[in-house]
Amino acid sequence: MLNNAECVDRWRETDVLFIDEISMLRKPTFDLLQYVLQNVRNCEYAFGGLQVVAFGDLLQLPPVTNALDEGKYAFESAS
Repeated sequence: MLNNAECVDRWRETDVLFIDEISMLRKPTFDLLQYVLQNVRNCEYAFGGLQVVAFGDLLQLPPVTNALDEGKYAFESAS
């Protein structure tokens, strides 16, 4: 992703990121998003200074898991 100039430019120009069904997003994915945005936007603020709006019903859909992940919710991350 960081090698794709068009993708990097779109992340730098973005002001607000809306995440629907946040309950399905796993903790490691949420932390990775934080890390990538800080690096792409060259900013140490949370999510590289990008405003993140997350919504969804946490009781409706659990995180998508795999064999390497226990399926922790995004709200359990340090981010």
